[in-house]
Amino acid sequence: MSVIVLVRFEGDPTVLLRTALENEELVMKIVTNAKTQYGAIHHQFIGGIGEVAALDEWPSQTAFETFFEANGVDIKTLTDLAGVTAQPTIEVWDRLDTPDRF
Repeated sequence: MSVIVLVRFEGDPTVLLRTALENEELVMKIVTNAKTQYGAIHHQFIGGIGEVAALDEWPSQTAFETFFEANGVDIKTLTDLAGVTAQPTIEVWDRLDTPDRF
């Protein structure tokens, strides 16, 4: 069963969005690699007050960890450009197939 991964960063969502748009080639390199090499199922960024997060679905925790390690330089480049200075917090959750899921 797949897992949900939440990678939380301290940062300004507006700055992350602008950085992603200005560096679309790098963003698409990372996401293409995630999908084609490591099996990423879903990905999106979300933002709150002083915080941004990547909310992903992966085939397994191992697939995510392998991707994150292999793409660390590009991910760090992107987060540095977005002004992120602290290490991210990574949470891995099991997806529960309850009857109300849609």
